[in-house]
Amino acid sequence: MSAPLVSMTMTSQLSECEKEFKRLLRQPASEWKLESNKRSVRVWSQTSDCRWKRFRASLTFEGVDPKFAFGELTEYPRRQLWDANIVSNATLASLGSKRVVTYTTPSAVGGLVKSRRFLDCSQETEAAGGALIGWCCDWTGDDAEHEALFDGLVRGRNLVGGGTAVKKLGESWQLTMIGFTDLGGGLPATIANSASVGAFVQLIDGLATQIEGKGGKRVADTESFSLEF
Repeated sequence: MSAPLVSMTMTSQLSECEKEFKRLLRQPASEWKLESNKRSVRVWSQTSDCRWKRFRASLTFEGVDPKFAFGELTEYPRRQLWDANIVSNATLASLGSKRVVTYTTPSAVGGLVKSRRFLDCSQETEAAGGALIGWCCDWTGDDAEHEALFDGLVRGRNLVGGGTAVKKLGESWQLTMIGFTDLGGGLPATIANSASVGAFVQLIDGLATQIEGKGGKRVADTESFSLEF
């Protein structure tokens, strides 16, 4: 059975999410703190107006179709095959490129972080020059309908974030991800913030491994940052 259609309320929310995500992409490196730069995977952090930090990760690669790399990151059924932090996933509603998705994560940090369930609305599109971009945020508009999903699980909330794949010089592409998550459940933000750098390194390094498995390779890149869409 196909997923039900998304609502007009969600369409409006996704429009606001798109504006904020593109604003974050335009920011210069001076507004972020570099936390890790290993094996061509770079991760930055940024303080926010709440207790949770925002994170940005990037990888420059070549030798594979950028749609493959982008899809491995943004399509949860594919990502679950190699990302141990995705335990289950489902699409609950869809309309063209707009979707409502849910996924669960395992416990972490020695059990200090309990299993979470996330419920997001997301949208993806292809921009000028073949660039790929997608944005997402927590969805609460249908909470009553989806209440049973959270039985026994802590609800995490993904605030505005998303991903891009942009053509660079030659045959290389830069993939960028921004993540901003309220893990909920009374978890101290210091624990989540300190663990998130390693989590983003692990995620993007895992993506790079999928790219290498298709014959692609990582490309050292320390220059590109601000992105205009």
